Amino acid sequence: MMRNVSDSTLLFFCVSLAFVVVCCAAFHATRCTEFVRFYVSVCRSSAVSDDQRAIMRPSTEPVVAGEEVSLVSVFESNVSQ
Repeated sequence: MMRNVSDSTLLFFCVSLAFVVVCCAAFHATRCTEFVRFYVSVCRSSAVSDDQRAIMRPSTEPVVAGEEVSLVSVFESNVSQ
């Protein structure tokens, strides 16, 4: 273990930067491979449309975009049923 704090800090940042560079290089090298393209196309072809993902309230009113729902309102709607 290094006794000098500035050397330890410099080593930490150099190793961290090298790790980030290696991860970026691996990402760019693998994203265009046939393996990755196949699984991305499978996910895109089986995607669920926005209409199918709509969450309905117990009273069958659609949730308005941007509306906040708290745990209290969820709990109250479950209790009232």
